[in-house]
Amino acid sequence: MTSIKASILGIIAILIWSCFTALIRTLTESFGVVAGAALIYTIGAITLCIYNRGIPNIKKFPISYLLGCGILFVIYEILLSFAVGLASSRQQSIEVSLINYLWPCLIVFLSIFINKQKVSLLFWPGIVLSFIGVAWSISGEYGFNIYNLINNITTDPIPYLLAFIAAFLWGLYCNLSKRFNNGNNGVPLFFIAIALILWTKFLLGSEKIGQVDFSAIAELILVGILIAVAYAFWEIGIQKGNMLLLAILSYFTPIASVLFSAIWLKTPLTISFWYGVIMVTIGSLLCWLATRVTNKVPASSH
Repeated sequence: MTSIKASILGIIAILIWSCFTALIRTLTESFGVVAGAALIYTIGAITLCIYNRGIPNIKKFPISYLLGCGILFVIYEILLSFAVGLASSRQQSIEVSLINYLWPCLIVFLSIFINKQKVSLLFWPGIVLSFIGVAWSISGEYGFNIYNLINNITTDPIPYLLAFIAAFLWGLYCNLSKRFNNGNNGVPLFFIAIALILWTKFLLGSEKIGQVDFSAIAELILVGILIAVAYAFWEIGIQKGNMLLLAILSYFTPIASVLFSAIWLKTPLTISFWYGVIMVTIGSLLCWLATRVTNKVPASSH
């Protein structure tokens, strides 16, 4: 595997993650929030186990990684899926996905305390700009307005809250996994855990799977496989590819994700919303540039 090929696989992973919000939204509309997510991660878990030629040996993983990082990963994926699926509209699902993309600046912020990361002064305008960008997009078509922002959030706060908690947990996971994983990849095990938890919730709950057509089933299988492929390709990319290139490209994921979501979900976005997306992207890049002092922040994308 050459560096160029590994980098291409990493780029493909970024593109797949850019499509995730829109695809999971349409699948939850067809299968239900819990069942849709359960089916996606079930197919993803099976795909990863096939790719890794079986279920990874739990004994190879440090307990601190399995329990600490594993729990963070599982909760993150579930919360993000629920945030997108529970959104009251497709517009709101795109908004909560943008909140999730606060993770780049949160990774850097948490690394200051967890890994004693040194940052330049660029970090502070970067994190402020990222949060302003999210607030700007959620405020409505006329730009930032504190009253519109509060009204939009309080009208249906759960998806926004879940997305923010998810972004925070992903920041924790990225900082801790590199320290505790001992060079091993526990994602297949985490996917199995996610599927089991979601199926348990589905069986204990009252949600039912409605009538679905062939196109929905085909999309489900495709998405389940793609999410597994993204994690597999990203692992190859960060191990054997051009890390600098992949890190830079990963910070443009918000733009790619929102663009694909707007097209796939047939949800036109205002110029004001795009201003917010650009702010989040620039803010994330500033946070990343601030870490170039020591370049120790873990690379991750989702």
